[in-house]
Amino acid sequence: MAKGSRPRKSSQPKTSSSTGLPARGAAVDPLELYVALVAGAENLSVTAARGLLRMRQAVQFAQQAAKGALVKLDLDADGEIEWYSSAARAPLLRDFMCLLLLRTIDDFPQHAPAVRRLLARIRRGFDINEYAFQLREQIRKGPPCTDPWDRALTKPRIDEAILTRIAPVAVWAVREMAAAALRAHSKKRWGRGKRCPVCGAMAYARQGARFLCESCETRWPTRARIDCSCAEPQVWVRAAEVSASGFDVLRCAEGKCTTYELDRSLTAAFNPFWYVKLVRLLDAPYKKTALQSPRG
Repeated sequence: MAKGSRPRKSSQPKTSSSTGLPARGAAVDPLELYVALVAGAENLSVTAARGLLRMRQAVQFAQQAAKGALVKLDLDADGEIEWYSSAARAPLLRDFMCLLLLRTIDDFPQHAPAVRRLLARIRRGFDINEYAFQLREQIRKGPPCTDPWDRALTKPRIDEAILTRIAPVAVWAVREMAAAALRAHSKKRWGRGKRCPVCGAMAYARQGARFLCESCETRWPTRARIDCSCAEPQVWVRAAEVSASGFDVLRCAEGKCTTYELDRSLTAAFNPFWYVKLVRLLDAPYKKTALQSPRG
C-alpha cells in the first residue's frame, strides 16, 4: 500500500459473519431487517434465520435474472387465470428450484448428499413441473388437512421432504413474478376488496392502508379488515410476546390463523409462510430412517 493511502471503504453493508444478518451498528438492509423480525417471531435458530434470508435473496436474484421472460397463463373454462398450474408448468420453475437447491447445500451442508441426489434426478430428466402439478392435484382431490403438503412428507426419505418444501417456495416465486408482469402491463383498475385483485387470494398482512397478497405479493388499497380462515372468522388478538415495534403479529382467537400489521418502512416484506416451513425442515434433526437414500 502506498504511503499515506487509505483502503477504500466497502459499499456493502456490514453483516455478522456467524449469522449473515446485520451486525450491530451497521446500516440495516430492508430485507435483513424484515427477516430478523420474522425470525424472532417464529423463534428460528441462527442457522434457520440465515437460511431464510438467503433463500429470499436467491428468489429475488432469480426473479431479476428472469425479468422479461414469459410465463404462459393457463385459463379455466370461465376464462379466469389458473395461477397455480401456470406457475407449476412454467419452464422457469426448474431454474428456480435448482437455484434454491444449490442454496440449500451452502446453508445446510448436512443435506448436501440429498440435494445432490435431487439435482442428479433433474439432470436425468426428472420433471419438477409435472411432479409439483400432480402433487397439487392429488392434494386438491384428497381429504382436507391442515397442511396439504404434509401428506407428501410421509415417505421416509429426506429427499422427498426437501423437494415438497422447496416446491411451494419456487411455485409462489414464479407466481409473484408473473403477477408483477401482469400488473405492469394491465390497464385494469384494481378493486379495493378483501381478495387480491390480481390472483384472487387472501391477504397475509396489512401495511398502512394496503393489503399484501399471500400468494403473489400484490399490494392494493382497501378499507376492509383481514378475515381469518376459520369456518367462522374470529377476533384477532395481538401476540405481544412475538411482536415488535412496527411488526405486530396477530393470531385469531382459536390460535389457528396468523396475520401481520406492518409499518410502512418494511418495504421488503414478503409472505414468510413457505420459507419458514422450508428452513424449519432443513434445520431440524432427523431419525436415521428419514435419511435413507432413495433407489434409482
